[in-house]
Amino acid sequence: FWADNPLAQEWQAHSLNPVVSDARRSRPAGGVFVWNGGLFRPAQDCSVSYGRRIVLHRIKALTVETYDEEIVQTIGPEWDPQLTGTHTFVTSPGLTVVDARRRRFKFN
Repeated sequence: FWADNPLAQEWQAHSLNPVVSDARRSRPAGGVFVWNGGLFRPAQDCSVSYGRRIVLHRIKALTVETYDEEIVQTIGPEWDPQLTGTHTFVTSPGLTVVDARRRRFKFN
């Protein structure tokens, strides 16, 4: 969706809406961000399970009529054997946060 004024009541649907429709890359995993002059969109890969891994896309084209992106990186849970998924990627100047899901056994 787009609007000339982000506070406007009336937003217009993108001409390709939905621009992404795929369990491997459509669910948001954080906000779009700028890095090294490029525009990036983090998404969750939910094809195996909810929040299985994060997929970072570089947005190649974004206008009211076009949209194109490419996968540039994935962040999976493999860096810790107790993790079962990575869920969110949020970045701002000086800080990047990734959250993860881990297996935890609870005994009563």
